[in-house]
Amino acid sequence: MRTVLANIVMAFTLLHCQSGYSCTALFVTDAWIREPPPMAKIAAGYFAIENRSDRELTVTALSSNCCERIEMHRTILTGDRASMSPIDELTIPPHDTVKFSPGGSHLMLIHPRIAMGQGKLVDIEFQCVDGAVSQTSFEIVTVR
Repeated sequence: MRTVLANIVMAFTLLHCQSGYSCTALFVTDAWIREPPPMAKIAAGYFAIENRSDRELTVTALSSNCCERIEMHRTILTGDRASMSPIDELTIPPHDTVKFSPGGSHLMLIHPRIAMGQGKLVDIEFQCVDGAVSQTSFEIVTVR
């Protein structure tokens, strides 16, 4: 019985690891947060995320102790008006990079719990569809 159970666990582990959705293939670079004004209720974050695997990678959630919650948004320009639309999941194709930059896709750090001053580092966790988590430090800067 023990051998059968061990084989089932090993098979599940192999299938899980081969799914291609693990955060181990996720590489975040150029991670920064624009310093918000004192007492601001939100801050914006930017980064580039690369998928170095042979399968698509999906980020389902972001979190940090720095704020109540983090949402992914995209900016939509319609004529002379700009609006934001939430991004529920971020899927990165194999061997591709997606950039979150001012005027485009960005993070909204909602209800900061800490003072977000120039030079501080904020750790943000990216959760993938398989439940795996990858953490990246974002530097707070005044202007980029």
